Amino acid sequence: MASFGSRSFSALWASMPPGPHLLWLQRSLWSTTAAVCTSQPCGVVVMQRAATMGPSKQPNAAARSGLQDQLSAYRQNLCKSRSCGSLDVMQSRFDPFTNRAGSSFHSSGCRGITNAVEFLDSLTNYEHTGVPADAGTGGSDGFPLDRVRALLSRMGDPHLKLKFVHITGSKGKGTVAHFIASVLKESGLAVGLYTSPHVVSVEERICMDGEAIKANELNDLVAQNRSAIEACQASEKGRLTYFEVLTALAFKHFVDRQADIVVTEVGLGGTTDATNVIEANGLVAAVLTPIDSEHLQALGGTIESVAGAKAGIMKAGRPAVLAEQPNPDVLRVLEARAAELGCKITHAKRDVAVRRTPPSSSHSTSPSIDVDFNGVKVANVALRMKGAHQDSNVATALCAVDEVWQFLQGGGSVSLDDHVLKDATRKGLEAVQLPGRFQVVQDHQDLEAPWVVLDGAHTAASAAALVHTLRSEFPSQPLGLIVAMAAEKDHVGVIRHLVQLQPDIVVFTAAPIGGSYERSAPPGTLAGTWDIAEGGVSGRRKRKRKMVQNSVGSALAKARHELWVRNAVICVTGSFYAVSEAIKVLETLPG
Repeated sequence: MASFGSRSFSALWASMPPGPHLLWLQRSLWSTTAAVCTSQPCGVVVMQRAATMGPSKQPNAAARSGLQDQLSAYRQNLCKSRSCGSLDVMQSRFDPFTNRAGSSFHSSGCRGITNAVEFLDSLTNYEHTGVPADAGTGGSDGFPLDRVRALLSRMGDPHLKLKFVHITGSKGKGTVAHFIASVLKESGLAVGLYTSPHVVSVEERICMDGEAIKANELNDLVAQNRSAIEACQASEKGRLTYFEVLTALAFKHFVDRQADIVVTEVGLGGTTDATNVIEANGLVAAVLTPIDSEHLQALGGTIESVAGAKAGIMKAGRPAVLAEQPNPDVLRVLEARAAELGCKITHAKRDVAVRRTPPSSSHSTSPSIDVDFNGVKVANVALRMKGAHQDSNVATALCAVDEVWQFLQGGGSVSLDDHVLKDATRKGLEAVQLPGRFQVVQDHQDLEAPWVVLDGAHTAASAAALVHTLRSEFPSQPLGLIVAMAAEKDHVGVIRHLVQLQPDIVVFTAAPIGGSYERSAPPGTLAGTWDIAEGGVSGRRKRKRKMVQNSVGSALAKARHELWVRNAVICVTGSFYAVSEAIKVLETLPG
C-alpha cells in the first residue's frame, strides 16, 4: 500500500459524497487504517455502521446525526489519536448544516445541498468548463470586479482589513506563494495563504499558518456567509462564480483568523481576476513569476497582452518583484507598466544570489543551496522541492519576503534580528513540499515496486523543467511515462520535451475535468502527437512500448505491470487533473 498519510486520506475522503462510495470505502479502510489511525476499531467500526445503510442509499438527517454522535463516542472511547484527521473529516461529512442553528442550506436555490463542497460545486466553475475568450482582459465575457466587490461588501469588506502579497505569472506562482508563506510563518507572523487550483480537495486552497482549512471549518464559513452570498447571487442574476465566492470566503476566513499578512495567488491573468480587488494601501508587494503564452485566448491573443493582463496586479506606488523573464517582450511590458505606476522594481535574479552546492551530508543525494539577499546569508538549505528551476522560485520568493519584513519593521509592527531572519529563511524554505510538483511516492511495503513521480506539467516550459529534473534525480533508472492533458493545452510543446526522455514505456490516457472527459484530449491524439515529435529526436532511438488506456487508474496498473523492476520510475504528468486521479488510485493500490 502506498501511504500518503492521514491528511491526504482525509482529503480524499472529503472529496467523496456520502452514498455510493461507502461500501467501497469500507473495504479500502481495512488496508489503509494502519496508515491512517493508531486504533483500528475506530475507523473499521464506523465504516461497518455506515455501510449498513446500503451502498447506494443516501443517509437521512437522523442517520447522519446518529453517525456523528457515534463518531464522537468512538473518538473518546476507542481512538488513541485525539487529532485523527480521518475522524475529523468523517464527522464533518456527517454533520449536516440542518443540525446547526442558522446554518441550513435548505433555502431557496440551495435545496438538497448539505455541505460547503456541494454548495461551491453548484456555482459556475470556469476551471471545469473552460474560460471564455478575452475574459481575462475585460472583454464582453469578462469577470467584472464590481461583482466581487459587491459580494465582499455584503460580507463586511474583509479585503480592506488585510495586507497582501499578490502573485501572478505563468509558471511557479504556486510554489513561490508557498515559499513566501512558509518563511513568513517561521519569522513569527500569522500568515494566510490562498492558492489554486487544488490537487485533491478544495480545502488545500485556503491555509492559515501552514494548515489547510478543515472541512468542518469550511462548512461553517460557507454557512455563516450564506445569506450574503445568496443575496448577491440574486442581485447578480446568478452570475457569481465558484472562484469569486471562494476568494471572498478565503479573505473573510483570514480576517476571522487575524492574519498579519495574506499571500494570494491569482486564478487567471491579473487585471480582471477576482483576487484583484486588493487596493494599493493593502498591497505590500506584487510578484510576477515567469510569464509565457499560456491562456492566450483568454488573455488577448499575444504574449504582450498576456503580460499586460498580469501586470494588472501592480498598484500605484507599491513594490513589484519580477522573476527572471525568459521573453524580453514580457519584461518590457512589465517594466513599462511599473514605471507608469511609479512602482519600485526588484529583479529577483539581480538582487538574490542562489548557488547550488553538493549534498550537505552522506545521507542526502540532493544538492543544497546557499542564499544571499539584502545581507541575509544562509548556507546549505536542503530544499524538498526538486529541480534546478526552484532556484528562480526561491529568489523570487525571498525578494517578496524581504519586502514584507521591510514593510512591517518600517511600520513598527515587528522587529526581527539577523538570527531570526536566517532561521526563518532556512526552516521556511526547507518545509515546503507540494503535491503534484515532482512529488515522489515510494511503496515501502514492496521495494520492487516502481517509484511514482507526480508532476502536473502542462506547458512547454514546465515540461522542460520536468525533463531536466527527471534526468537529474533518476539518471539511469528504467522510466515509464503516463500522459494525460486537457484538450486546449499545448500538446506539441509539452510532448516535444517529453520525447527527449526516450522512456521505456509511455501510456496515453485521459483524466476527468470537473467530473467529465469532455475537455480531456483523446489519448489517441496524444499518441499521434508523440509519433510526430519522436521523429525529430536525434541520437540513437530506444525501442519503447506505447499504449493507450481509458483512465489514469488503468494506465497506472498497466505501467506498473510492464515496468515492475527494482528502481524503475513511472511519471504521471500532463495536468493536475491527471495527478489528482493518480493520487486517488495510489491511496487504494495494493503493493
